[in-house]
Amino acid sequence: MGGKILLGAVIGGIIGYMFGDSDSTAVEETANYFLDMTVNAYRPVMIIVTLCMLLLNLLCFFKLRSCVLQAEGCKDEEKSDLLDDKIDLISTLCLSGNGVFYILLFFTYALSYIRGDETDIMKVFLFIVPVLIYPTFNILIINLLKRHDPSKKGVPGSVCFQKDWMESCDEAEKMRTFRTSYQTNIASCYIISIGFCATAILALFFPVGVFALFITALMWLAQTIITAYYDIKSKKEKMM
Repeated sequence: MGGKILLGAVIGGIIGYMFGDSDSTAVEETANYFLDMTVNAYRPVMIIVTLCMLLLNLLCFFKLRSCVLQAEGCKDEEKSDLLDDKIDLISTLCLSGNGVFYILLFFTYALSYIRGDETDIMKVFLFIVPVLIYPTFNILIINLLKRHDPSKKGVPGSVCFQKDWMESCDEAEKMRTFRTSYQTNIASCYIISIGFCATAILALFFPVGVFALFITALMWLAQTIITAYYDIKSKKEKMM
């Protein structure tokens, strides 16, 4: 991993040395054009994102509710296992999709706030309403999952919800979560390190500024420290 990063840095340095003085006005103008277009189309964009988010949640909620009701009256073990898998898939799709839309909403609003002329009440309203969709359907989905499996613990919105929910999962669910967490951690390492190198290389061509490098470096450092902390903590617990 370190060799790949070093190689990327060397290649970036060579490219920057060769083309660092080239004219990047066209690229900057293109980027600014798309950003300004997003700001100018703030209301349609927010309405479209909100409708897509609402549609996803409604479809997933009613589909999940149907599966839960079927599972309650199902006596066939094979069909019951199939319904369990569908319930897990639908709930994961809904919650993950909400996360994506949540990021899009915040990005669009922040972009409008930074590059827009003024912030009126309509802009705030178009931001607040879809933001409330996420916790609302999150609670509904969690309650359906708890109805399907009464052994699940945790109150949505509580600080200890993730911990309580994990403790109430069986060993198979915990292993799936641990495997997913491991894969996510590996992917995050690649994404953050590549993002830092890409930002450093782009800084050779465009006026990115030091702040972008600082943020990506801080994220990389935080991710490394957190990983090391829990790794050391796990090894200490193993030694006890």
